[in-house]
Amino acid sequence: MRRHKLGLISWICLLGMMWAVSFDVRANGPCDCGPLSKPPAGEPAATVDSLAGLQQEINTAKGKKTIYLKSGTYAVSADNFINVRKSGITIRSLSGNQKDVVIQGSGMRAGGDVEHGFYIDADDTTIADLTIREIRNHGIFVNPGADRSRIRNVRIMDIGEQLFKASGGPELAPKMDGIIECSEFGYTATLDDKDDGWYTNGIDLLNSHNWIIRNNLITNIKHQPELTDQLAGPAILVWQGSSNTLVEGNRIIDCDVGISFGNSSRPGVQHTGGIIRNNVIKGYESSDFGIGIIRSVDAKVINNTIYSPGAWPYSIEARFSESTNCLIMNNLADEPIIGDRDGAVSILESNIVVAKAKHFKDAGRGDLRLSSEKTPAAGAGKPHLERQHDIECRKITAARPDAGAYGQSR
Repeated sequence: MRRHKLGLISWICLLGMMWAVSFDVRANGPCDCGPLSKPPAGEPAATVDSLAGLQQEINTAKGKKTIYLKSGTYAVSADNFINVRKSGITIRSLSGNQKDVVIQGSGMRAGGDVEHGFYIDADDTTIADLTIREIRNHGIFVNPGADRSRIRNVRIMDIGEQLFKASGGPELAPKMDGIIECSEFGYTATLDDKDDGWYTNGIDLLNSHNWIIRNNLITNIKHQPELTDQLAGPAILVWQGSSNTLVEGNRIIDCDVGISFGNSSRPGVQHTGGIIRNNVIKGYESSDFGIGIIRSVDAKVINNTIYSPGAWPYSIEARFSESTNCLIMNNLADEPIIGDRDGAVSILESNIVVAKAKHFKDAGRGDLRLSSEKTPAAGAGKPHLERQHDIECRKITAARPDAGAYGQSR
């Protein structure tokens, strides 16, 4: 990495202007971003229209409960954010539209006290169909030992530190089996915390195991150049002893760093196993790597598309001697891939690293579908058992699929 320590780390109309491609969601298959299913018949449910009412329903739950929020803005503060300390709680908007319910904080840098949107300290918590914005610290914070958190169809914007954080290193209880899907994370422009100007990530998982991060849109996770030249942390960072993370089908647009298993700030293995596949990463002129395998073992990086001209010279890098047995295969990028930086050991196979803007439908807007069947990536990949569908949920049937996140042009 350059210039920054990886471990310290717009609204939809703006996103539409810079990127015209929407999720190709299907009713079934790995890209299912349809509505969250209704609770089972007979399961307790309640509808509230105030923060106090919400907290009361959480605190009095005696088992699984779904709590619906009526449309409106719910103001949180350092003294009054949403604490989930009972297991089996689902919190979702009544309408199912994420725009109709807004969890509103006091600003990215308002005062010195810790402020969250949701503080999760229990198992089996689901947050769905709402927006979280302008929070001092974290939009959603998962405490050590809280398992099976699920985040679906949530928009988290303009947060003072990490937008989503599952906290606590290897010395504390792990967080198991979480899912973050079909959601949006980002900044209207850049982090503007009036402080360090760089300490953020889109999704930050520490000592977390068997998590799935899929079909999300992450934008503008980048430093504030008026405050610092140190880059922000990755859009997706999984480290501090984590394992078996699946990161697939995400679109990452104009971020300082894309996806990283592991971190350069301390020695020792940071992540074990895991797959990074079918992601699209479009950088900008100050971006660092698209995908990093940093002090991580047994990672598979398969069929990702990265376009970031004029930025860091490597699109994908495996780094440090702890990074061994890494497979980097079928990726499409505009910059070289380095699999042995600082002693790393990787297998590189069927990658295409000569991508140009003309090879894509609209590279400037982040539409990185191939422009024709005659591009270098067309038919350049190989089948792999760990990749049965592409980013648009199309089943891979070709003997020679395309390199990159999209399936087969021939």
